[in-house]
Amino acid sequence: AAGPILVFLLEWLAAKRVMKDKFRSRDQGIVITFQAIAAISALFLPCVLILRADAPPLHGFLLIFPTVILWMKLVSYAHCNADLREEAISSKHVTGTEVLAVQDAVMQRYPDNVNVKDFLYFLAAPTLCYQTGFPRSERLRPRWLLRRFAELIFMAGLQLFLVEQYVLPTVHNSIDTLGHMNFVGIAERVLKLSIPCLYVWLCSFYSLFHLWLNIVAELLQFGDREFYKDWWNASTLDDYW
Repeated sequence: AAGPILVFLLEWLAAKRVMKDKFRSRDQGIVITFQAIAAISALFLPCVLILRADAPPLHGFLLIFPTVILWMKLVSYAHCNADLREEAISSKHVTGTEVLAVQDAVMQRYPDNVNVKDFLYFLAAPTLCYQTGFPRSERLRPRWLLRRFAELIFMAGLQLFLVEQYVLPTVHNSIDTLGHMNFVGIAERVLKLSIPCLYVWLCSFYSLFHLWLNIVAELLQFGDREFYKDWWNASTLDDYW
């Protein structure tokens, strides 16, 4: 928790100095340096904790996955506000709120956007790219939300079934084959695992990007729901990923 707090406090102090016209060009490097240290600490400390506790792979993944997301959000927050700060200093227009009719988003002018509510909303929002305003939906849809929760529970059960019935037995039966370095047997086991692993990957993609992110977006009334594009129609590997 120290990393996000430090990043926000540094940004808040910089914004206050900009408003009082006391921010100098040399201060920009100092703020960016300390924000980089805070963001790296937010990524580094959980890794140290996992190594010291000798955590199981699943537990380590459950800690590292949100940690990486948090780190990317902090980098985006600091980077975007650094650009806004430079623009505010050069233009000398550092007060007021700018409202833009872009997908129902209210865009705030720097440094009005540097506040606790805006920062916490960005940390919770299903996006990695910070901006001074996000499109918002008009209302919460309880029935739609319940359907997505039901689908998420079903997909979790389906993935558990695939892993327990197809993946784990094949992996357990592969131990002797790997021990004897039977390359034909190893190839056969890999091919046998490919289909259930593909289904698990597709279910995971659907659960995360279509169900979970939409659930979070609905709870926060986050208006931008384009969490993925038509990767199945991708013509190149870069578009696919």
